[in-house]
Amino acid sequence: MDARKIEQLTLREKIRDSQQLARDLHEHMMQNFLPKVAELVAVSKPQPDVEERVADVTIRNQAATVLESERFLAQKEADLSAYATALIREAIP
Repeated sequence: MDARKIEQLTLREKIRDSQQLARDLHEHMMQNFLPKVAELVAVSKPQPDVEERVADVTIRNQAATVLESERFLAQKEADLSAYATALIREAIP
C-alpha cells in the first residue's frame, strides 16, 4: 500500500479501510489459511491403519497452497499496519 495514498485519505476513510482490511484478514485466516494448514498437517501425518503412503508431490502441493495463502496474509497485514501507522500519526500530531 502506498503510504502517500493513505496519508491523503480522510480519517473516516482510513478507519473504514482499516476495518475492511481487518475483516478481510480475519476471513482469509479462518476460511482459507487455517483449513489449509490443518489439511497439510492431516496429509503429512503417517496413518497407521493405511498402507498407502501419501505421495511427496501431494505434500509439496499442499505446502505450496499454504505458502501462497500466507503470502496473501502477510500482504494484508502489511497494508493494515500501514493504515494503523497513519491513524496513529493523525491521532498524535
